Amino acid sequence: TLGLFNMQRRELAELYGLTKSRPGELSERVAALQEETRSLRKELNRAAVAASGETGADLVAKVESVAGISVICAKTGAPNMKALRDLADDVRSRLVSGILCLTAEEDGKVHMIVAVSKDLHGRFTAPDLIKVAAAPGGGSGGGRPDLAQAGGTDPAGVENAFTALRQHILE
Repeated sequence: TLGLFNMQRRELAELYGLTKSRPGELSERVAALQEETRSLRKELNRAAVAASGETGADLVAKVESVAGISVICAKTGAPNMKALRDLADDVRSRLVSGILCLTAEEDGKVHMIVAVSKDLHGRFTAPDLIKVAAAPGGGSGGGRPDLAQAGGTDPAGVENAFTALRQHILE
């Protein structure tokens, strides 16, 4: 037990040094560092999406009509799922009524988000559509009626996913 105590004491002293804090300040300093990390991640995701050159307005300009429903299907340069969600939120704020399917590739895997405006929930829900769209890319997913996300293993299947989604809307 003395050995354990000494090991914990050394580890605590190291944490004080790493966080540049004194006894009694460690918890506050760690909480501040966690908040700073969250803030920097958000900023990094926004910068990554901006660097990809895509905005919600750019994607809304790509809207197409499928069976009288506004549909946006697009591959994006979002670097990760968080950035893809942020981009989807931007598009959703601009799309009054419709269905959105965005994808991004990260480390050879596919991230996908499907959003359905509330006025279409009687006919379509995001979890139902994400299952249809994710299947060609070797993926699966789920979520709420208005927003669902999925992951897949086959980036080459994205165009097939978009086709499957459009076909499902037509049926």
